[in-house]
Amino acid sequence: MCSSDLLGADAMNPALPENHVSKWISPAKNADLSRVTLEGTIAQPPRSYPDRAYIYLDAERIYENGHYMQVTGLVRITVMRNWSRLKYGDRIRTRLVLRDSKNFSNPGGFDYEKYLAAQGIFARGSVKDGDAIVVLRELPPPSPGMRERIEIKRDRISRWITMLGGQSDASKIMRAIVVGDRWAVSREVNETFARAGVSHLLAVSGLHHGLVASIVFFLMLGLFGFSEKIMLSIDIRRWAAVATIGPVIMYALLAGWRIPTVRAAIMVIAYMLSITLGRERDLHSTIALAAFIILVAFPSSITEAGFIFSFGAVIAIAFILPAVRSIMAKEDFEEEDMDKRWPRIKYWGVSLFLMTVGIQIFTCPLAVLYFHKLSPVSPFANLLLIPIFGYLVLPLGLAGVMFHFIWAPAGDLVMQVGL
Repeated sequence: MCSSDLLGADAMNPALPENHVSKWISPAKNADLSRVTLEGTIAQPPRSYPDRAYIYLDAERIYENGHYMQVTGLVRITVMRNWSRLKYGDRIRTRLVLRDSKNFSNPGGFDYEKYLAAQGIFARGSVKDGDAIVVLRELPPPSPGMRERIEIKRDRISRWITMLGGQSDASKIMRAIVVGDRWAVSREVNETFARAGVSHLLAVSGLHHGLVASIVFFLMLGLFGFSEKIMLSIDIRRWAAVATIGPVIMYALLAGWRIPTVRAAIMVIAYMLSITLGRERDLHSTIALAAFIILVAFPSSITEAGFIFSFGAVIAIAFILPAVRSIMAKEDFEEEDMDKRWPRIKYWGVSLFLMTVGIQIFTCPLAVLYFHKLSPVSPFANLLLIPIFGYLVLPLGLAGVMFHFIWAPAGDLVMQVGL
């Protein structure tokens, strides 16, 4: 196997079928002469920004030489205004010029072509006015499948959060971490988080899945602990880990089931399986298993910054954790002291600080390489904001969603507390 295959080259340049929509990409400079009429179904909720929206169209037919031809493939369409009426599941028709995705070839610049190819997008276009797009069939489809029903629910939840919080930054941040609407966060907020070195808090990642898993895991341990019979008959840690896998998958579905989200879920599930098998201390094997599964499912991930940065952080934990345990052991915390509140707080506080600083030192070369910036306040910002986001904002958001479908007033109340 050549090195290009190992780097996921086949995923970035796959063999496309003859009727793939990218075959109609126009090389002509005159847009009026190269427009085509394209029909298809909106394959995911539109991503709305202040000045534009992105529509992901599952192409079905294209009009050429007086008749329609069946086509396949995903097209990203930029709509400059009047896009609010377009929804996931709508079947639409529009005229546009199909273009390929090319980078600006700036050294160290964002690889736009690879970013789209990783999503299976090899053609794009733009429409100035969304009113020019004809909706042939409105949401929902006649017989929505599982994916369609999930996306409809996600869109409903996103609109519900916006209704409660309006266009405030808090509302957009909540949408980002609950349903994966990362694009809803304003540029100013993104820049503020990036300067503080905590921009990863705005994207559903391994951190978010790990926080959800830890909350569910300890809740299940607490529930099992209420019954002495259960504690004597089963290994409650292993069964708590098994019970955690379902909520992690549900959160991944809620957050959009995109490749970065699925990668994060796989990493957390691999660790839960290691607990189930009694191998949780063998972090290196767990990391290797998660990486193997991810690269089999998404070969192009090995070239992506998100994959490398996430596994860099996890590998850092695997190396730093034993050292932190050794340092804390030298503090001579006695078992009777650990039953008291202050020594326990001190123990976990110092451990968390050492872990955070160690991870930042370990991953700072990656941050410089991929993001071209390094924040000196990042360890302190992470220590402050991770507990707030992970154990307050995110749980309130997810609890609000759960109560929304059980009893709407309770869901409104919990979500507004989180906002």
